[in-house]
Amino acid sequence: MATALSSIKDIEKLVAQAAVKAESRDFAGAFQLYVKATQSYIHISRTLSASTTGLSESDVTNLKARCKDSASKTLERATMIKKVLEGARTDVVREDGISAVTVPHVVRDRFSPEEQFAVIDGSSRINNTKFLLWTEPDEATFQAPLIFSDAGQPSLAQTQEAKSAQWKHPQEVLGTGGFCMTSPNLLVEDIIQGVVTDCSLVAGLQVCWDHHQKFGSKLALSSLYPQDDQGMPIISKNGKYCAKIWFNGANRMVMIDSKLPFDSSGSLVCASDQSGMTLWPSLLEKAYMKLMGGYDFPGSNSSIDLHSVIQWIPEYISFRSGSFRQEKTWHIIFHGFSIGQCLVTVGTGAELTQAIPHLNFVSFHNYAVTGMEENGASRRIKIVNPWKRQFLGTSSPDYAWVDWETVCIAFEGLYLNWDPGMFSNTEIFHGSWAKNEDSLSFSNYPLRLRPQWPSSMESVPREVWFLLTQHITSTHQPKQFITLSASQSSKDVDQKDVNQNAYSDSPSVLTKILVRPGDGPLILIASRDADRAEDVLPLNGKFTVAVYSPIACQLEDPYLEFTYPKKIHGSFTTRNAGGNSTFRTFMNNPQYKLRILPPIGKVKPKDAFAIKILLEGSRQFPINIKVIWSDGQRVTVLRRGDIAADSGAYNYGTASIDSKLQVGKYTLVLSTFEPKQLLPYTLSILCETPIELETIPCEGAGLFLKLIKGTWSGLSAAGNPAYGRFLDNPKHLIEVPRSTSIMCRLQLIQSFPRAAIALAIFEYNTDAEMGRCLVDSGPYSEDVCGVTTTSTLVPGPASYIIVPSTFEANTEASYELFIYSSSCPVELGHLSR
Repeated sequence: MATALSSIKDIEKLVAQAAVKAESRDFAGAFQLYVKATQSYIHISRTLSASTTGLSESDVTNLKARCKDSASKTLERATMIKKVLEGARTDVVREDGISAVTVPHVVRDRFSPEEQFAVIDGSSRINNTKFLLWTEPDEATFQAPLIFSDAGQPSLAQTQEAKSAQWKHPQEVLGTGGFCMTSPNLLVEDIIQGVVTDCSLVAGLQVCWDHHQKFGSKLALSSLYPQDDQGMPIISKNGKYCAKIWFNGANRMVMIDSKLPFDSSGSLVCASDQSGMTLWPSLLEKAYMKLMGGYDFPGSNSSIDLHSVIQWIPEYISFRSGSFRQEKTWHIIFHGFSIGQCLVTVGTGAELTQAIPHLNFVSFHNYAVTGMEENGASRRIKIVNPWKRQFLGTSSPDYAWVDWETVCIAFEGLYLNWDPGMFSNTEIFHGSWAKNEDSLSFSNYPLRLRPQWPSSMESVPREVWFLLTQHITSTHQPKQFITLSASQSSKDVDQKDVNQNAYSDSPSVLTKILVRPGDGPLILIASRDADRAEDVLPLNGKFTVAVYSPIACQLEDPYLEFTYPKKIHGSFTTRNAGGNSTFRTFMNNPQYKLRILPPIGKVKPKDAFAIKILLEGSRQFPINIKVIWSDGQRVTVLRRGDIAADSGAYNYGTASIDSKLQVGKYTLVLSTFEPKQLLPYTLSILCETPIELETIPCEGAGLFLKLIKGTWSGLSAAGNPAYGRFLDNPKHLIEVPRSTSIMCRLQLIQSFPRAAIALAIFEYNTDAEMGRCLVDSGPYSEDVCGVTTTSTLVPGPASYIIVPSTFEANTEASYELFIYSSSCPVELGHLSR
């Protein structure tokens, strides 16, 4: 009672603070506090219960009604203040004449207990059954005399139905003394899969039992209730069992009865031991199958299943990956396995069954690893088959010792689970990808991680692990791909560098990052993408990010400090997908003028303001953002000293900048890594001070264009005037029907090897051909984007000669000449040499 009332009193303090701010005309601050109070009242009204507070049901009902009424009042006040703010949007004018945007964006505290609970509670319905968050059951839950019967038995698989399986209590078939929960004499090889296609789960139970025998860990066993004083599962007196399974970001209560599927001969047709008398494998399997929608299991891998059962960190290592290192991997997993920090299973693919045919391996199957040995250069692992299909040509039909080199050939990959106790610090965040109102095939969610290095710690890099897990509401939901990227904004980036952040259709992906002392915050982006570009993601997608670190780290919401948002939807098309800055078409990329305005009040000249820029696209292509000091003008040449902020190496699907910028005008350049990579994108900007954002037109927008292709070859590769043959360079006659402004750009078609080039426009004299020079592009330049003349007004009707040249003579190359005119198109004439 006291806890519930104290929480309500805390909210009432917020309401009082909001009223004070409103009276002092701090409407923005009052609005934020009223919104937060409303959210808190709603959270209490949803989560308050008699079991967690000790209140009577009537008291709980009255408190819930009180909170709902209070939420309605604070929401009404917030709505009234919002109207006041919106009415005042243009009342405040800056000294520069720009209207101040005085209505800040409402920022939700996504780390608040209310928001975090809302995410995991919203993921409680799985396969049309609601699985409540875990609460420790008391002894009364499992007491007789009434025998518990679960109305929601998991559906049987076709292979079980083919065996005429029937649900029966074990005592009905085996007698009251014919079974037990656990047995110290149980061998790993005695745990068998049966007829259900859940080799991943059963192989996981095998390695858990092996670990328990070696280290006394009670892995998997401690997830089943009721338990004795030592935390071991025991037979329930009333046939009710509870399994604690980590799913969708939280431990969940999976309640089952003691009935198991038996065939007509009295044999179990599910996971069991060979005698059919030890119940814990059968009961844990039943609980997991109930959560997963039935015994007709669609297939998984052991690391994912074990993450749910024991919460150890899952990792997949592909033997076919280009980054796989056979020696390094052996040493890492052998050490972890030997000290009990790593569980190992292996899996086959479709094409590897013939690699060692005498061992009788099968495709798409998981095997338990219960032993690892090395003796000098000899290294081997002990493999157990949960399907109980005998290994041929070995000393034991139940297992096989296989050398490490053969394992790397015969199997597709390793499925590992690591003890989270290896890390001294763990941070967990639950989030929701934005509702896909724009029917895009991708969605992203940014976070920030701030490492906290103690002064006493040795200054060496430390590895931090990030686990992204998508929440599953149906085991038959459309496939989607996820990844988690971690990076730092940088100005010092190799333009040809691409992060290899692979997307996976697995429920979880693990990312490992080396964090160095002195490093700033890491930008984390949790991303999802549809299987196909034409697919639309579900409106609500939830996820959990877990951070495992040897140093203290703090996950932060990068949105909290930003109250001024902008969002633009666009596309990389055949006209503007220019690629990275090593391509001449980089200048064609989408560009935006970003103006950062000063906040109301005094601003020092060098004050900088926090800004976050996020570019989102599909997972097929790597993308990048650059912020350039260019007074908001279109950027054609990228010079390192002009970069104010950079998203770093090109990243598949997302690019992000988390920085501080001074008041002023900037140019945002968005780019794909290669030209002609076509995709829609979303550009989102958040800033702590007002901003303006507008599209910068492409070069030549609204002008007439004439494109000429030419070459310097032989005599026409005449070089600059110092060689004395300047007029032998290619000459292009253009005819202007009336006065117009003309601007020209010259580019090499091949960017490499580089050549310094220049461009000049001359009056045309029918007698001497060449008249005076009207305008030129300036000094010879090797810029990849080429050279350009300034826009020049020329009279008409008249004719002019354009001369492109290279600095060095005998430089043979092909070029393109773009001629832009304002009031009329130009025509090409003919010169007789």
